[in-house]
Order: sequence, then structure tokens, then C-alpha cells
Amino acid sequence: MKKIVTSLPFILLVSVVLGILVGLVANEAFMNVVVTVKYVLGQLINFCVPLLFLAIDSSRRARVFRRRPSRLPWSLRFA
Repeated sequence: MKKIVTSLPFILLVSVVLGILVGLVANEAFMNVVVTVKYVLGQLINFCVPLLFLAIDSSRRARVFRRRPSRLPWSLRFA
């Protein structure tokens, strides 16, 4: 039973049900706050995810160019 309660699908299902119940009984002012927080967090995630990809990619490229510096002019032609 403990394995089922701590599983990710069960936690997601409980979260969705709780969200629906809170949405039904909450007033409009509270829901405006929830929507605002959702929008701000969405914008933050949309800003940070490409930065993470750039950081990972640039560190990988720096590691390659440190090992083989002759590839730098070759790769700049295709950039």
C-alpha cells in the first residue's frame, strides 16, 4: 500500500482532484492570485530552460575545443 501511495501517478491524480475541488470552492480573488502566480512561474520557466540548454551546450563545446583546438575554425564556418 505504501508503494502505491508514494507513486508518481497516484500523487498526480490526488493533486488534480484537490485542484479541482479547490477551484470549485475558492472565490474569484483567490483564483486571480493563483492565475497570476501560474503566469509568472510559466514565464520564468520559459526564460530559464533555454538558458540551461545554452549552458550545457557551451560547456560541451568548450570541452571539445580544449581537446582539439583545430576544430574551432571548422565549426565556426557552420555556425
